[in-house]
Amino acid sequence: MSLKDRLEIILITYNRKAQLMQTLLTLLHAKSPVRDFKIRVLDNHSSDGTQEIVDMLAQNHPNLQYSQNP
Repeated sequence: MSLKDRLEIILITYNRKAQLMQTLLTLLHAKSPVRDFKIRVLDNHSSDGTQEIVDMLAQNHPNLQYSQNP
């Protein structure tokens, strides 16, 4: 079993769209060693368009998942 099968990256956010975008672009960069790891964004019900950013990136990165807390 490889490391990518045992490790998940979890990002917790709330109304930090710009910072989240930069973090995700870094993690998903072609030279990133964790590019293919499962990446989950847990959103504490942001109102700044966080979900749209994640949805846009997830179109090309199926390992990127989004969950929003009520």
